[in-house]
Amino acid sequence: MDGQKYIQHVSAFKRADQLIMTTNVKTKEGLWYLQQPVVALDIRTGLAAIGDALLDTLSRTQTGLPSPPSQAELDETMEQIFKAAGVQTYDHFLEGTLHLSIGRKVEGIELAPTHNGGTDGEGFHFLSEGGMLLEGELSPEQLGDAVLQGFAACTTIYG
Repeated sequence: MDGQKYIQHVSAFKRADQLIMTTNVKTKEGLWYLQQPVVALDIRTGLAAIGDALLDTLSRTQTGLPSPPSQAELDETMEQIFKAAGVQTYDHFLEGTLHLSIGRKVEGIELAPTHNGGTDGEGFHFLSEGGMLLEGELSPEQLGDAVLQGFAACTTIYG
C-alpha cells in the first residue's frame, strides 16, 4: 500500500455481519488520520448499499490539512468506532475485527487487506498479498462485492 498516492482514503472494519467505515484525512506532511463521520451498516443490506456507503465515505476525504486532528478529535473518532462495534476498548475491538484499507488513486480504487495481529501483535498490519486495484467505472454493487472480497483476503489471529 502506498498511501502517499491516494487522493481519497477510507478505513473499513468488519465484525461479523457489521461493516464500519470512517474517512481519513491527510495532512500537508502526508500523514493519514481517521476522521468522522463513522458509518455503520449491516452487510446483509446488500452490495449496492455497501458500495454507496463506500463512495459517500470516500467523498468526505480531506487532504492538505495544515495540522493533524487534535487528540480529542482522534479520541472521539475512536469512541464512535467502538460504539458502532459495541465495544468499550481497543483490545475488545481487535477481537473479531478485520480491517481493509481502501484508497482512491488516479488509476482506480485500491483495496489493501491487513492481518489482525491482536494486542500482542500490535494490531493491524498490511499484507503483501491479496490486494486489488479496481479500474474504470464500477457500479455500487460491483464495489460492494469487491469490498467483501477484500475482507475475505484479510487474516486474523482470532479464530
